[in-house]
Amino acid sequence: MTKPVKTVDELATERFNLIAPLVSDGLDKGHRHDLMREITEKSGVSERTLRRYLDAWKENGFDGLKPKQGWKRPDSSLGADFDQIVEVAVALRRESPSRSVADIIKILELEGTVEPGTIARSTLQQHLAANGFAASQMRMYTTKGAAARRFRKEHRN
Repeated sequence: MTKPVKTVDELATERFNLIAPLVSDGLDKGHRHDLMREITEKSGVSERTLRRYLDAWKENGFDGLKPKQGWKRPDSSLGADFDQIVEVAVALRRESPSRSVADIIKILELEGTVEPGTIARSTLQQHLAANGFAASQMRMYTTKGAAARRFRKEHRN
């Protein structure tokens, strides 16, 4: 049975509920330390994690308790017309599934679609794979044979 997926706000609320007794003003160091130890024993969260939650609360309030979302790198270095370049590359791969990414880049450069040396092989390969046109994905369509075969060892022993 799978656990239900919690939203960002639910996780932040859980974190706040953990540190709520520690947020109140007027606590001396000894009482705060005892409260922290009690919370760690009940919840299973380390003291360091509680201190991080407290720091995040002091710095950014409730939003600081929300888990960080992954940062996606902008594709600005690829240029605005990179999507069209990928479409042309996909068309070239469809035309000949055995064509390598390096060959596709060379064709794009010779046709004048891109300037020589502007597209890295790994970048184009990544975008082809994201669109379903990686070499391994294309091999699935070109190989012939049975879907399942009887197991047979290559060599004896």
